[in-house]
Amino acid sequence: MKFGVTSEKGRRGKKAGYGRTKGKGKVVTPLVCPLTLLPRKIWERIAARVASASIHDLFNMQATCKVFLDATRSPPVYKVASMAEIPVVFGYDMEDRPEDAFLFKSERAGNPAAIFRIGMREFFWMGRRVGGCDTLLEAADAGDVQARYMCAMLLLTPGVGDEADVGRGVEMFANVLAAGKIELCRELFRQLFANPLKCLFTFR
Repeated sequence: MKFGVTSEKGRRGKKAGYGRTKGKGKVVTPLVCPLTLLPRKIWERIAARVASASIHDLFNMQATCKVFLDATRSPPVYKVASMAEIPVVFGYDMEDRPEDAFLFKSERAGNPAAIFRIGMREFFWMGRRVGGCDTLLEAADAGDVQARYMCAMLLLTPGVGDEADVGRGVEMFANVLAAGKIELCRELFRQLFANPLKCLFTFR
């Protein structure tokens, strides 16, 4: 009888994690990550719920395991992620912020609050008034309240647009008023314009 010879079936079993023994012939059941037992869509929904409340909680979730990491990188998660923890700024401070990469991915996924922040940077810092205004209008049309307030102020400025633009500005202002966010928007932009170099965080 030859010792040390392993059959092909035994080798396949070892690769798969089966057939291992512990002690006197006790078979050890291979470990299976419980997170893989649920469909990916379920984890994406969980990640989206976390992201809509706090992106820092989402970042902590990403560090938990690979299953969570994959789920949190899906477009539906970026689209609904809260941008309340990412400041509204007029420009770039040349610092590498991990939030910036998340911001741009969220903007590409159609996140209204992310589009608003990109529009503010374009309009004020990059000198892209036309492009920045278009981006702000895109955010407003997507439902961002701060973007609607900003666009309303721009469109209602005398000499900026035509009668149709004024009508659109009035409609946007009415939407902000109906949402009960007028005072919050006024305070945000009052602080922002009073100190343009300061990073400001918005309400959720």
